[in-house]
Amino acid sequence: SDPSRLETLKTLEDRLITPKGRYPQPRFIDQVQYLYGVISRADQLPGRDAYQRFEELEQVLAEMQESAVTRD
Repeated sequence: SDPSRLETLKTLEDRLITPKGRYPQPRFIDQVQYLYGVISRADQLPGRDAYQRFEELEQVLAEMQESAVTRD
């Protein structure tokens, strides 16, 4: 197996999955789930901050996809 590919996958995993432990920094998947929960439970249209956060998360996803492609 290619060491650079393994490094790329490990880096992506670290950015996607929140580590176990006390007070870990939420990673991408948990952030998307949180935003989805906030929006789906609301009894009104999402506010501007929800749209901004969604755009930020879209950018993070695009960066992760780009880094996976360029390192491949």
